[in-house]
Amino acid sequence: MRQNSRNKEKRVEILLESDTSFLNKMVTIFKNLTNFEKDCRSLFETNINATKKMLKEVSAPGKQDTYPWRNINRLYRETDVWTHNGKVNTWEQATDKFELFKTKAVNFTKKFKMEDSTIVFDQFLKLNQDAITLKQFYEINQTAIYMILKDHDKDTKLNACEGLPFFVNTDFFSDNACKRFTYEITHSLLNIIPDPEKYSCPICQELAYKPIRLNCNHLFCLKCLIRAQKKNLDNCPVCRAKDAVKNATSKNLDKKLLNILTTDFPREIRARKKQLKEITQQQELEEAREMAAQPVSFKESEEENCIIM
Repeated sequence: MRQNSRNKEKRVEILLESDTSFLNKMVTIFKNLTNFEKDCRSLFETNINATKKMLKEVSAPGKQDTYPWRNINRLYRETDVWTHNGKVNTWEQATDKFELFKTKAVNFTKKFKMEDSTIVFDQFLKLNQDAITLKQFYEINQTAIYMILKDHDKDTKLNACEGLPFFVNTDFFSDNACKRFTYEITHSLLNIIPDPEKYSCPICQELAYKPIRLNCNHLFCLKCLIRAQKKNLDNCPVCRAKDAVKNATSKNLDKKLLNILTTDFPREIRARKKQLKEITQQQELEEAREMAAQPVSFKESEEENCIIM
């Protein structure tokens, strides 16, 4: 191939036979890596399914280790091993956060009373370590392959570095495999542990005791709904569904969920009842003070208009 640029002439020779051999070897490497990823995925799924069964037993409501596991679940999510500010962590960043999690988790694991809890926690740590190791393997090999292809492109003036991965049926050049593993840990596995935060009222951010489910399907605690109705806030605070709050009645009480909350979160329910009692007493005291400060009036007070009450 010749290039003419004014009086300069450049000749580039490409040995197609050698390039074909090189690219075929790269394709073989990709296929081997893909097969390796499939084997890892199969083993990982087997291990995580076994861990799920045991975790469900030790973290179930009423078990001796229910609350230590809930604290571990909360700590793991707060540590955010796999992401940071919406971006996926590198394997080094994930390792640092994972070590931080292990250090803090000791405060909860030392409260285990069931031998199986220790076994499950060790399995949980191994699943995370396996995912980090696989992530490290991917990132190092991705970098190495890109460097090899880049050097090849520099010598041959081809564009294999960008083009070749698109012609090979593999997830190796994406984070899909690692994302699947981390998703299984953070969602499929840990979601087994009952979490009271899933049932929090979006207004007060507390456990939705006596949960009211609006017609738009959003959930609120009874206390906040009564307050919203008194203030004539007719629409849903979340989705703005028209008159969803206004039309809520005692029929909107989610009795099935109330039973679940009472069974799964007895400690939180007791704390919430105590909190609501204190809030009510404080409100009554403030209302009494306001009435005492007002001048005497013979006008009949208007009754509060609250459908739920």
